[in-house]
Amino acid sequence: MGGVALDENGANDADVYEAPVIDRTITIACFPHETVGLTASLEHDQISPEPDYDNPIGQLNELFRYATQPSSREELENLFEKGWSAAEKWSYEEELREKELIKNWLKERRQQLELEKAVKSGDLF
Repeated sequence: MGGVALDENGANDADVYEAPVIDRTITIACFPHETVGLTASLEHDQISPEPDYDNPIGQLNELFRYATQPSSREELENLFEKGWSAAEKWSYEEELREKELIKNWLKERRQQLELEKAVKSGDLF
C-alpha cells in the first residue's frame, strides 16, 4: 500500500519543503541539434544524436524514415540504444561540468575568505 509519510504534526514533506526553482531547460531532440539548427538552449543543455558529418542528409533521411514509416523491432531497439547512449553521454558530461563548477566556486570562495581575513588582520598591504 502506498501513502504519504506524515510527521508528528500531520505534515508531509511536501508541506515542509518547497521544491527549488530551477531556471534551466534541457532540450531533447531525435534530430541532431546542430544539423537542424535547434539553438534554443546552450550546448551543455542539449541531448540529441551526434551529427553524422560524413553523411548528414543520409542521417536525417534515416531519422525521418523512423518517424514516418513502420520499422522492424531490431531497428527500433537499435534506435532506442542510440538514444540511451546519447543520454548517458550527456549525463556523464554534466557530472564533469558540475564538478568543475563546484571546484571553481570553492576556489573563488576560498580566495574571498582569505581576502576578508587579510583585510580584518590588516595584512592586505
